[in-house]
Amino acid sequence: MSADQDLTPATEREFGALLQMYQVAGALDAIAPSASLLSKNLKFYTEFAFYLGEKAGYRVAIEFCDLLVKKLSDADRKRNIGVLLIVEAQFFDELGIGMSRDLFALEAAEAFVRSGQYRAAQTALKLVAA
Repeated sequence: MSADQDLTPATEREFGALLQMYQVAGALDAIAPSASLLSKNLKFYTEFAFYLGEKAGYRVAIEFCDLLVKKLSDADRKRNIGVLLIVEAQFFDELGIGMSRDLFALEAAEAFVRSGQYRAAQTALKLVAA
């Protein structure tokens, strides 16, 4: 998912409820109480990050992604860090902060190479300004 994709009405309602819970509690535990739940539903939470970026601002979404990284188990973090770094790079791009976008994209590419995901690394490198 990206910032410009449309959500189904059901997903919009679910994300809206999550946004309220997250804003009231101010903590990831309010919407992802365990690392195993987070790991099983990481795609859902990265899609929520895009929703959060649109509704609450990209800096809030970047902070949310940082919390996701911290909450993941070590094994899940090694496997999924590249995806979360790419999401953060896209948020920095939306904010117009090219240097941070490039750094996060390069880190994502490195993480993908370490895990043998070479096509994903190539995709990450495409985010880096020439």
